[in-house]
Parts: sequence; structure tokens; C-alpha cells
Amino acid sequence: AALADARRSRPELADVDARVKLQDVEIDAARDRLRPQLDLVGSYTARGLAGAQHDGVRAFPGLPLSYPDDLRGSLGSSLDNLARHRFPDLTAGITLTIPLGHRAARADLASAESGKRQATTIRERLELQITLEVRNAVVALDTAARRIDAARAARAAADVQLQAEQERLKVGMSTTR
Repeated sequence: AALADARRSRPELADVDARVKLQDVEIDAARDRLRPQLDLVGSYTARGLAGAQHDGVRAFPGLPLSYPDDLRGSLGSSLDNLARHRFPDLTAGITLTIPLGHRAARADLASAESGKRQATTIRERLELQITLEVRNAVVALDTAARRIDAARAARAAADVQLQAEQERLKVGMSTTR
């Protein structure tokens, strides 16, 4: 019962248990980095475009050079186009990542597994230490109880001897010297 109480109430064991759980999370995360990953990505960007056509712009041979009227203007036109979301960019895509090699992820996994083994070993060592402390305390209590019993017996024997000496003194068979 004392061992069970000590194992429940010792903060060192709770700390080590938390470390073991943390290492489990790190192991799961490292294993996830070794698996293929499929991500859906998307973005939306509003642009405030406006300005004037540069005199040095030349068209590509065979293509007409056109400059839309919506783009003519200055900073005010640009801010207006931005506020009205007139030139939005919307992108969407899928990204597939297949881990090939991934030495860093494998090293992270090995490190996390090593950390868990260390934490488990520390926990076992703490349990042995706690068991030793509890057993030493039980032995010390037992020894103290036996000393108390021995002291009581010695006192009782001393009381008997005192009574005998007092009786001998009364009858004159003993002196005070």
C-alpha cells in the first residue's frame, strides 16, 4: 500500500510520464513527415492596377499592342480598382509531396524514439528508487518499533530489579553503598 501511495503521489513520476507522452507525440509527428502528403492550396489577391502606357513599350512582332481603358489613371484610380476588386487573382491547386530520402525526418524519428527510451528508462530508475526508499522506511519503522519494545522490556526488567533491591534494602541484605 505504501508503494502504491508513493507511486501515485510522487511528482517526479508525473513529470517523467508527461515527458513520455510528449515523446509519443513527437514520434507520431516524425512518422507523419515520412508519409506522402496531399495538400489543397488556394489564394485570392486583389490588385489595384492603374497607370499610363510607357512610350518605350513595343509590341511583340505579329501581336497588336492594346492598353485597356480600365488601367488608365493615377494613384486614385489604382486605389479605386483595389477597393472594387476589379482585378482579382484567384488560384487553386493540389500539391502532392512524396518523401524520398528525407534523412532529416528519419533522424527526427530516431531522435524521438531515443528520447522515449531514455524517458522510460528514467521512469524505471525512479520507480526502483521509490521502491528502495519505501522499503528502507518500512525497515526503519520496524527497527524503531523493535527498539521501543526492547526499551519497554528493559524498563520493565529495571523496575523488577529496583523492586528486588528495595526489598533487599528493607530486610537488611543490601546497603546503599
